[in-house]
Order: sequence, then structure tokens, then C-alpha cells
Amino acid sequence: MTRGLRTGLLLSFCAGLALARPSPVLAGPLPLDPWIDGPLLGGGIALAAVGELVLPGLPPPGGPLGAPDVLTVNTFDRAAMAPTYSRSMDLASTVGELTAFLFPVAVGLLADPGDALPLGAVYLESVSLAMGVKNLVNYFVPRYRPYVYTGGAENVDPLEVDRSFPSGHTTFAFAAATAGVVLFDAYAPRSPYLVPFAIASYGIAAATATLRVTSGMHFVTDVVVGALIGAMFGYLVPRTRLR
Repeated sequence: MTRGLRTGLLLSFCAGLALARPSPVLAGPLPLDPWIDGPLLGGGIALAAVGELVLPGLPPPGGPLGAPDVLTVNTFDRAAMAPTYSRSMDLASTVGELTAFLFPVAVGLLADPGDALPLGAVYLESVSLAMGVKNLVNYFVPRYRPYVYTGGAENVDPLEVDRSFPSGHTTFAFAAATAGVVLFDAYAPRSPYLVPFAIASYGIAAATATLRVTSGMHFVTDVVVGALIGAMFGYLVPRTRLR
């Protein structure tokens, strides 16, 4: 998913939340508090948007990276590097990222309509804050993507060649999966569909992470750290909002 598309998806979802009609059901496990959810949601969206649209155009804070030398890559990542860039796997990982985000949204449509606002707001807070932090790490810890060491790649954004660490697709997918599972458990803890939902959510996220490595876009440590960032915000933000 391109930076603009990901940001557009977050902003569109935010606009949808603004049009949602609250109801007395908001007194449930996730009552909205404008003094908490306002800054979290607004700050998350702003941080994600700035990181997606502004920071990639700025030079690294420590100056340009040196010439790429595969011997400078740690042994673990070097052993798991994809031999070449794969456009098809790159596109497949973007489909996985989008699916990971929309899957909990689709399941959430089965909830009471009055719960759409609180559930959607907290879900978006989790994902946007995770992406905002990921973008800051991308900027302050620049790292060449694997394809830079293996002959380059066509039809990729030249502004992203040194934004390998951590993986944005993986962060996005694991934040969506974790927030979705935590919110599902809070909303319907006895549902027989909770475990299948969790397995499917994390399966999609794991497949996305795997494709990011096999496509030559990321190292293994990129997706591991991305998964940790996404899962952390996907868990902590909803938990702090639950009664």
C-alpha cells in the first residue's frame, strides 16, 4: 500500500466515524470520552499523516547513508534475504495489508449499530498511533531495503529506499489484528467465533509479514519489530479504554 493510499484509508475511516450516530449503547464497555479519545484519535491521525506524507521527503537526520554493502547486514538478516525483488509478492503483501485492516471492520459491522462509533474510534486510534510511531522510527533509524543490495527494483518509490526498518505493512497488519481481537473479546467474550476470528486475523498479518520478506522489500528483523510495534499499540490502546 502506498503512503498516500494508507493515509487516505485512515482519513476515510475517520470521516466515516464522524458521520456515525451514537446511541445509548455507548454506555457499554467502550464509552467515548472526548478528552481522551479526541487527542488519541486526532494525534494518531496527524502523526500517521505527517509520517507518511512529510518525513519520507526529508533527508535522514544523520545525513545520507553510505554506499550499500551487503557485508554490513547482520548475519541473521543476510541469511534470510530474498535473492531478488518480486513485484508480484510486493503487490500481494499490499493486498494482505489492506485485508488485515478491513477484516475486523467487516466483522465489526455485525455488532450493534450503536457500537460502531466507540469500537471504530478505538480501533482507528490503535492503528494510527502504531503507524505514527513506526514512521518516526523509519525516519530516525534509516536502513536500506534488501533489494538495494540485490540489484535494485523497478516501479518502487525512490523516497523509500532507506525506509526499511521497521516494516509499515507488518505494523499496520498486526495493529489491526491485535486491536480487532481485543475489541472482539471485549464486545463478545463468549462468542464461538472469537478464536476463528483471532486465527484468521493473525494468519493474514503473518502472511503479510512473510510476503514483505520474500518480496525483497524487508529484512526479517524489519517485520519482527513492525509486528511488535503493531501488536503493542493494538493491545495497549483498547485495554486502556476498557472498563
